Amino acid sequence: MPRRTRPSGGFIRKKKNSHPVVEELIFSVVASNQDMENAWIEGMYPTFEEAKDMVDNFRQKDIDLYIYSKDNRVLYTKKGVIGGEL
Repeated sequence: MPRRTRPSGGFIRKKKNSHPVVEELIFSVVASNQDMENAWIEGMYPTFEEAKDMVDNFRQKDIDLYIYSKDNRVLYTKKGVIGGEL
């Protein structure tokens, strides 16, 4: 009669051939006017570089722009000029 064996490991067991799940990073660009009455999502980008390029090349001068990570942390900010003039 074969001897019984117990599975190795503790209470939590992982599958033997499991591969880690790759999470997709998304960076949101949120815009708001300077009196903070209105806020909207200007765009969502897969890389930080694309989001930063969009923020740096944004044309309106009186809008504040923020780049948020998927964890809702502000990673980059560009403040608009009051009155829209340089």
